[in-house]
Amino acid sequence: MTVPHVLAIALVLEAAVAVFGVRLLFAMGHGFRWAAVASAAVFAALGLPQLHALVGMVSAPAGLTPDAAAELVIYAVSFLLAAGIIVLGALIVEGIGQRDGTVAAMERFRAIADGAPNMLWMSDPAGQNVYFNRKWLEFTGRRREEMGGRNWVQSLHPDDRRRCLDTYFAAVASREPFQMEYRVQRHDREYRWMLDTGLPRFAAGGKFLGFVGSGFDITERKRAEQSLISARDEAQSANRTKSAFLANMSHELRTPLNAIIGFSEIIKAEMFGSVGSPKYRDYANDIYGSAVLLLDLINDILDVSKAEAGKLRPHDDDVDAQEAIASTLRLIRDDPRASGLNFIDDVGPDLPWIRADARMLKQILLNLLSNAVKFTPAGGYVTIGACIDHDGSFILSVRDTGIGIAPDDMPVVMSAFGQADNSVTRQQRGTGLGLPLVKSLTEAHGGMFKLESQLGTGTSATVRLPASRVVARPAWRQAQASS
Repeated sequence: MTVPHVLAIALVLEAAVAVFGVRLLFAMGHGFRWAAVASAAVFAALGLPQLHALVGMVSAPAGLTPDAAAELVIYAVSFLLAAGIIVLGALIVEGIGQRDGTVAAMERFRAIADGAPNMLWMSDPAGQNVYFNRKWLEFTGRRREEMGGRNWVQSLHPDDRRRCLDTYFAAVASREPFQMEYRVQRHDREYRWMLDTGLPRFAAGGKFLGFVGSGFDITERKRAEQSLISARDEAQSANRTKSAFLANMSHELRTPLNAIIGFSEIIKAEMFGSVGSPKYRDYANDIYGSAVLLLDLINDILDVSKAEAGKLRPHDDDVDAQEAIASTLRLIRDDPRASGLNFIDDVGPDLPWIRADARMLKQILLNLLSNAVKFTPAGGYVTIGACIDHDGSFILSVRDTGIGIAPDDMPVVMSAFGQADNSVTRQQRGTGLGLPLVKSLTEAHGGMFKLESQLGTGTSATVRLPASRVVARPAWRQAQASS
């Protein structure tokens, strides 16, 4: 290889080192302009003499002596070696700078974290814990070197460890935020409830760096929740006890009441002869009426108790809804309080039958109509309607022009034994079971009950039974209606 060839190769290598230097300085954060100027200056200082010698050798007739050429080659190799040392040094300096920056950032984080009021921690990408702040260490009574890696799990309640590890490492694998509750042993050996929240950390380029998390002592909140649960359980237990007592009491009262009703009916009908004084017959009528009223009340209490216990089961049968409405309406018209009211029958023609419990259906009708009569002044209107809605469901409604219900009293009248607090209500007899019982009986049939009212204007009660309970009118009934 001739001397010019050697010099040309040296120049190419030096130019490559200059370009590499530009890229390196630019990657290290320096502007492209300054990186280019620095590399050009190095090349000019070391490479231009070789270029000048090469040009002179080519133009001179005698050329370059072997000693001079060897000297230039040695000079070029020295340049490459020096450039490599400069690049390596730059990389080392940059690495030291980054390390110093990382250490400084970590120190700043520790200073902030140790002053935080909550417990903070940090992990590496593998999920190993590398930092716990002072609050966490003081809370657990452990040293920082005792908590690294997975050793923090030793502070957890044995029953919570497996669940917490599964939750934590599932979050590490998915690199998504997580939250979990567990019991951790405090420095005084008491286990306290902790709410731990972890967030993933990422570098600027998207590299996963691990998690940073915070913990809060939620023991008092947990105790409050447990107290509420205990209070709820006690209330439910007391309610079940009350329902059982009412059910037992109702059964016990029915037997003597049936005897009173039966014997008073015999006396008022004078089945075994005249009772003598007409007053005795009047007393028998009063006894009979009061006993029937009391029996109805007991039946309502029993139904409410069954509903609360979830034991209210309808005995389904095909019921002529039109006849049930008509018979209940006739019964209500006989009530002395209904004498001054105007009744409007808004029942659609050829109303289908429904599959329902006949007694419960009449009880729904009777309660709704009784309420309307009770709270509608003389001269008012009571409208009873029934039809099939567009979705096939059966709708039964009772509307009145009575005193209405104030918005604040709505929740009261819909609760068992609840009554609106006004003078008219207090003048009327009742237990406050009517509307809650209607709701329970409707829901027992899979339906919905809706009550709408405006104070001083009136009340509208609507019972909606599902379309599955609507059945076609029997053929014999159709023929009977057409004849």
